[in-house]
Amino acid sequence: MKEEQTKSKKTYLIVFLLIGVVVLLVGMKVIKNQTLKNSDQGDAQETVVNETVAHESSSEELDDNPSATTPVPTIVLRDEDLASYAETYKRPDVLFLRKALDAFQQGTYDDDMILITAIEEQDLDGKPSGLNSFTDYLDSKFSVFQIVDNPFGGANILIIFVNKPNQIFTAWVYERSEGDFDLRGFWGDPPTDQVKFDEMIKRFKPLLEKDELLI
Repeated sequence: MKEEQTKSKKTYLIVFLLIGVVVLLVGMKVIKNQTLKNSDQGDAQETVVNETVAHESSSEELDDNPSATTPVPTIVLRDEDLASYAETYKRPDVLFLRKALDAFQQGTYDDDMILITAIEEQDLDGKPSGLNSFTDYLDSKFSVFQIVDNPFGGANILIIFVNKPNQIFTAWVYERSEGDFDLRGFWGDPPTDQVKFDEMIKRFKPLLEKDELLI
């Protein structure tokens, strides 16, 4: 009887040992796979970092080397993009702005069309303001650079005069009622970095040369 119990204990012990070995092997395999996975991720992250550093280094080398110049690329728009952009010049507020500038130059405007705040020369947070400050620009056609909502209503229309494209101007056009506009503000924004601004103008040169995209 004792002999049979001893055999049973030995059998159970062997089984437990086998199970333990299997668990150990499986555990080691999981740890190894996880380690490899983390290693792969680390390599991938390191590659991204290295590429970023390499890119930044190249930029710094160009900046440090004044003789290393590259041509400024101009924007290229598809026909459908040009057609969409051309629609900007059919907007009532953009058409009104052209009308208001012409009326100011000709002296045919009234107080309802152009408010005094858009006429008088003044300093607006360090920026020149008022149509009287920019009479040598206003006869030129302009290109619409951007249109954004004004927080007090209406729209800020950012424009560049093609005959003198040395800064961006903002015109605050307000719609009092449907189709009834007035010009409430007009100010310039002289660039802080003239070189970068000139490069931007070169990129947009194709648009500044298309008469159908000017007003």
